[in-house]
Amino acid sequence: MTLEEGTRLAALLGEHAPATSHHHQGFGRVGEGLRVAAHAEDGTVEAVEATDRRFAFGVLWHPEAGEDMKLFEELVREAAAYRLQH
Repeated sequence: MTLEEGTRLAALLGEHAPATSHHHQGFGRVGEGLRVAAHAEDGTVEAVEATDRRFAFGVLWHPEAGEDMKLFEELVREAAAYRLQH
């Protein structure tokens, strides 16, 4: 999977990342306030992120099935930071 340059997801995972996905459905269109953050080799959108939120990703692969825990580690960091602020 290729991550889009300038996205928060790319900053977290890098330019390319493995994706374990078994699609039966996908994005028909990307909604307002979202931007494409990653796509598969065939052009299928694999991830979106909110442009106006602190931490909001939508992924169509199964990050729990991979070996890279960066996405989960970032979620935990963000949740801890949010808790300290509120």
